[in-house]
Amino acid sequence: TIVSSGGFGALDAETSESKSLGVIWTPDFIDLQLSLDYYDIEVEDEVTKLTAVNILLGCYDSLNFATEPLCNLFLRSPAGASDEYNVTDVTDNFLNIATQRTRGIDFDIQYTHVLPWGDLSLHAQISHQLEDELVLLPTSEPLDLNGLMGDPKWVGNFDATLEMEPFSFFYGLRYVGETSNEESYGAQPQTYRGQNVNYVLSSDAIVYHDVSVAVEPTEGLTVRLGVSNLFDEEPPQVTGELSGEYNVVGNIPVDGSQ
Repeated sequence: TIVSSGGFGALDAETSESKSLGVIWTPDFIDLQLSLDYYDIEVEDEVTKLTAVNILLGCYDSLNFATEPLCNLFLRSPAGASDEYNVTDVTDNFLNIATQRTRGIDFDIQYTHVLPWGDLSLHAQISHQLEDELVLLPTSEPLDLNGLMGDPKWVGNFDATLEMEPFSFFYGLRYVGETSNEESYGAQPQTYRGQNVNYVLSSDAIVYHDVSVAVEPTEGLTVRLGVSNLFDEEPPQVTGELSGEYNVVGNIPVDGSQ
């Protein structure tokens, strides 16, 4: 059970430091724009909820395990109980963590071309996260979040638009890279209500496709008809609520898969 009582006291204000470096190329011989950006963001005293798995990892991976404050945020079943030593309650309040740092590269390309039958526009965006490291408390070991569920290393979008007045045709592609919590959670067998179960804690890369057509029958009025997720791709099925690996809103994990 994840509860929200207790905590570490009053919250302090967040502070952050951001560094970025960008390069843009716009050649004269073609209607093309390429941009490459590197970012490095560090937040101190970040206000967040840690999730149950990060609280447990922060406790047992701490350099000062015996006095680690995070170890006071969960309870285990007493000795002799049927679920002896299992974690029963985790207090997951908003609190100030020590620091979080994320680094990555964003790539953006835009191309336009006038065709005999209309204007074509292509736009692609690719993001590669190099690092997402979380230090819960000054005494805690850093946690590597990069590539975990809800935090993929690679994401991307591609849009193509063809303008043929009064019509506009659109195609969009959304890419989400693979993720896995298997290393952080462990591969030992699990049980649920006395039954052996296999927790699914990884997801393959997935691509979603969207299409639409719009028409402007008169100035100021646009009618659009489209289909999201054209090929009816189902999101990855993962074990969320039982494992405590992901934050959930109601019964739906925040990354949109269950």
